[in-house]
Amino acid sequence: MGHRCFLYLQAGMAGEAATALAEAAGGVPGLWQVLLAAPQCEPAHDALPHRLHADLPRVQSNARQGLARLERFAGFAARHPACREVPALPRYLEATAAWLRDAIEACERHAGGRAVAVLSADLAAIARMDGDDLAPADRIARLQQEFAARWQQLEAAGHAGALHRFDGLLGFDLDRLSCSDWAAWCRLFGLAGLRHPYFHAAQQRPQPLRYTDFQAAATAQPQPAAPASAVDLDRLAEAWRAGDAQAALALSRGLRSSPADAATARLWAARAAGATGATGADGADGADGADGADGADGPPGPPEALPAAMCLYAEDLLHGRGGPPDPVAAREWAERALAAGDTGPRLCLLLGGLLLEETAGITEPGRALGLLRHAAEQLPAGDAGRTAAERQVGELLLQAGGAEALRQARDWLERAAQAGDRQAMQALRRRVYGPPGSPCHDADRSSYWRAQVAQRDRHQRQGRPPAGAFEGWRVVWLPLACLLWVIVLLARSMRRLRRRLGAVFR
Repeated sequence: MGHRCFLYLQAGMAGEAATALAEAAGGVPGLWQVLLAAPQCEPAHDALPHRLHADLPRVQSNARQGLARLERFAGFAARHPACREVPALPRYLEATAAWLRDAIEACERHAGGRAVAVLSADLAAIARMDGDDLAPADRIARLQQEFAARWQQLEAAGHAGALHRFDGLLGFDLDRLSCSDWAAWCRLFGLAGLRHPYFHAAQQRPQPLRYTDFQAAATAQPQPAAPASAVDLDRLAEAWRAGDAQAALALSRGLRSSPADAATARLWAARAAGATGATGADGADGADGADGADGADGPPGPPEALPAAMCLYAEDLLHGRGGPPDPVAAREWAERALAAGDTGPRLCLLLGGLLLEETAGITEPGRALGLLRHAAEQLPAGDAGRTAAERQVGELLLQAGGAEALRQARDWLERAAQAGDRQAMQALRRRVYGPPGSPCHDADRSSYWRAQVAQRDRHQRQGRPPAGAFEGWRVVWLPLACLLWVIVLLARSMRRLRRRLGAVFR
């Protein structure tokens, strides 16, 4: 492609080699404009590997300051309505910031802490494009000034909540960003040119993994395969009897891929959770009669109890996997996992929900609020569990009453609604913005969320199979009925006219 430009990262020392982070063609992507929004141009630097025009200045910015701008920009953009249509957008903005942070830290470590990292862009090809009478050097200086001025305007708009001002830079001024537009948006904003496998994989369609999960999977040591044969099962069962509680947990996880083994998987989760000697009725509810790798012959397992297994077993009890559901026992095992030191978001989300279930025991809204808040803060953006936790936190705060609690509930429900939660949209419309006496009363916002609910329902209806002949009768018969009604009306009018004319000429 013509008019290629490059984005580099290097330590701010003369002679230090630069690393190419990204490239683009035909213009400066919106991502680069945010990163380079610093009011200065620097002289040309010979260390840039792709540099073709060493006589021109380059646009540069302090890398840490550029990262801070990107993080603020991502925070503003996450509230943009387009992020409700494509939940991958905030995930990829967050991933870009995380990737750049890793690159900056690696650059600074390589320099031994002697200099700060600097972002710079070689825009010589764009500066030499035809279009005006400015010299290339003057055009680069003007570009830098435009980046800085645009960032100041966007930052002010973000603080003021005027998110429509982000449309041009983000490319959200398209009619609607759908999966078919994803590749075009990646090129427009600059994700397509980032030199990292995570972004290469996303050029055709958004990936479900977060950047941190992608990195962890790429750098993790190979894990042993899930047990698939009787030999593997027997080996893990022997390891459990020899004192390895992790073997029971591995068995439980490995057996979950087959619905036929759900009861056995539940049994091994119970054993890993510390229900020693469990043989079905007393430990896993429905695995009686199991033998060999699936049973409990031989000495009992290790006394060690794994909090992760307690959480897994509580989920089995709650959802009735491998046996009848038992919410009371599920809450008991979730409480044990918490007491054993498991404070992960998965357990907090599970226990928080159980504390609100009357079938699981006496409800404790106060404890549930703290657990659900912790889960919502720890789970990644775009996660369904996080959205549910945000909605539940907002509903609990609504129940608490008071102006301050209502404002906090509004903020939590707004997050869930922005992520697409219909119940949160309804709560905002009916209980936060709708009541005239509410401290947060806002007729415009109430109307906005009513329209969002209607739009969501309409999209869901459009996703259903086509209507049958009876359901679609209006489409087929209504025009014919209207035509018939017009014909009948004309016939009656002609009859009346004929009678009147006959009376006149008699």
